[in-house]
Amino acid sequence: MFWTVSQPLISIVFAGVASLAAGSAAACPDWSLTGRQLSYSSDQLWAQQTVPVVAGGANQLTNCPQPGVGYVATQPDFDLNFTGNAQGRDLEFRVSASCDTVLLVNDARGQWHFDDDGGGGTNSLLRLPGAADGAYDIWVGTYGPATCQATLSMMTLTGGTGAPQPPIPPQRPPVACPDPQSNGQMLTHGGAALSSAQRYGVVAGGNIDLAACRPLPGHGWVIQNPDFTVNFTDNPQGSDLEFRTEASCDPVLLVSAPDGQWHFNDDDNGLNSRLRLPSAQPGQYDVWVGTYGAQTCQASLIIQSFGGRVTTPPAPPTGSMLFPEAVWNNERADWCLTWGADCGQGGADRFCALQGYTGAAAGGWGQVLVGRTLVLGDGQICTGSCGALINVTCVGAGYVPPGPLTRDPSQGQGGARLLAVYPDGGRDVVGRGESLAPNGEADGLYRFGITAPGQTIGAISVQSTSGAFSVWDTTPNGYWLGAAFVGEQMFSRGDNALSIPLSAGETVIDFFVQQLEGRVGQDSMRITVTFVSGATTEILVPPNFTGTVVGGGAPIPPPGGGRPPGDNK
Repeated sequence: MFWTVSQPLISIVFAGVASLAAGSAAACPDWSLTGRQLSYSSDQLWAQQTVPVVAGGANQLTNCPQPGVGYVATQPDFDLNFTGNAQGRDLEFRVSASCDTVLLVNDARGQWHFDDDGGGGTNSLLRLPGAADGAYDIWVGTYGPATCQATLSMMTLTGGTGAPQPPIPPQRPPVACPDPQSNGQMLTHGGAALSSAQRYGVVAGGNIDLAACRPLPGHGWVIQNPDFTVNFTDNPQGSDLEFRTEASCDPVLLVSAPDGQWHFNDDDNGLNSRLRLPSAQPGQYDVWVGTYGAQTCQASLIIQSFGGRVTTPPAPPTGSMLFPEAVWNNERADWCLTWGADCGQGGADRFCALQGYTGAAAGGWGQVLVGRTLVLGDGQICTGSCGALINVTCVGAGYVPPGPLTRDPSQGQGGARLLAVYPDGGRDVVGRGESLAPNGEADGLYRFGITAPGQTIGAISVQSTSGAFSVWDTTPNGYWLGAAFVGEQMFSRGDNALSIPLSAGETVIDFFVQQLEGRVGQDSMRITVTFVSGATTEILVPPNFTGTVVGGGAPIPPPGGGRPPGDNK
C-alpha cells in the first residue's frame, strides 16, 4: 500500500498542527518530545549527510491523527536544527533500508509530511521546497511491525520557490534539563573522611522529565539545579565513591562527574538507588535525587568511600615472589589472558610464567583500572578503562597450591571467552524491566563461549564496570531481564528461571538485552556466568567494542539467521 498525489513526489502535507497536537493520543508521534539532536546549515547539507537509525516502532499511524501508514516510535528519531537557508534551497530526506520503510516529518512551520515508497522500491523520500530555518522532527518507520536497520540521508538542493521563506518564530520553549553548570547545596569531603557514611536530607523529585533531556541517561523527575554539589578534595588511596538514596517512594539518582560523564541508577536495593564510581577522581560531583514518578517525597542521600583499588596484600608464601605491579615489555599487564577471556587467575599465571615461575598462587593477584594495558595471551593493547594486574604472587615449581584452581573445568568453572558484541543483535525478545516480550526496540547481543562439560548454567548477568549502574540478568530481582539462546532455542522462561546443560566442547551463548542509552557496545561490561554448583566464571567486555573478537573465529549468525546489521568483519 502507498500514498499517491498528483505530484512527482509522493508526499502528504497536513496543516493545522496546533489542533492536531492537542488531539494526539498518548501512543502517537509527539513532536514535543526530544529525539537525537542534529544540527546542520543549508551549506553543510549541500554535501549529503547520513546517520544510522533503527526504523520502526510500536505506534500504528493509522490509529493516529498524523498522516500515513506504518509503524513509528512516539519520540522522534531525530530533531534537526536547520539553519542558514538564505538561498531558499529544497531540503530532502531520504531513507534506505532492506525492509519497507516510511518517513514522517514535522517541519519548522508545524506541518506534517509523509511518504512511503517515494524513494524507489520500498524506500522513502521527502523533498520540502524552499525549506524554512527551524526545527524538523523526523520519524523513520516501517510499513510492517518489524524493525530494521536503516540509513537517513539529508541534503539541500536547488529548486523550490527560489527565495527563502520568512523565519519561523520559535514554536517550542527550550526544554529545561539538569544543569551541571549550576551548584546545589555545597558539600566538601576528602576520601578518608568519607570512610564513614555521611547522610543528608533532601526532597526527591522535581518538575523536569529526564526522558525529554536526551542524551542525558535515565528516566524520572528531577529539578534543574543539582540538589548537591560535592567537592571531593582528595583520594590518595584510589577509593571508590558511592552515592545512594533511602526513601519511602521510588527514587532515582543522577550524577555528573568531574570528567563530564553522566551516571544514572534507578533501582539497586529494592526501589532505592545507588551509584558506585571506581577509583573516583577528585573534583566536583553534581548530584540530583529524583523520583521515578512525578510526585516528590522526603529522602536521604548517603555518600561514602570504600577501600582502594591498591591494597596491602597478604604475606606471600615461602618460595614465592610478590610483584606489586605486573609490567611486561614496559606495559602494564592486563588481568585477562586473552581479550576478554580467562581473566584473573589466567592472566596472572601467564605473567608469572613470563617471569620464570610456574604460575600464580591461587587468588594471588589483584586488579586496578588503568588507561592502557597489554593482553599477554594475544598481544593486544587495551585503552580506556582496562583491568591491570597488581600484587601478583608468583610461585615456583616447588610450591603446591592449597587446592585446585577454580578455573579448572573439572571444578565447575571451565573456560569462557567473548565472541562478539552487537548493539543491534537482529532480534527483539525482551523489553524494559523484567519483560520477556518484544517491545518494538532493538535488543543488544553479547555472544560468548563456555567450556564446562557436564555443568549446568543457572544464571547469567551483564553489569557495567564504567560506573554507570546498568545490569541485565536472568534472576527476578528488579534488574532488567536478559534472554539466553543456544542457537535457535531460548532457555530463558517467563518466570525468569534459567537452566542450560553443557555438553562436551564449547557452548555458544547468545544473551539478548534491552539496549539502554547505547550502553551495549559503549560501556565496559562484566559478564558473570553462575553454575548450579555455585561456581562462577567472568568475561570482561572492553569499552567501545562492537563486532567480533579478534581470534574469535568467523561470525556466527544470530538467532533468526543472517548477519548482524552493521557487521563488516
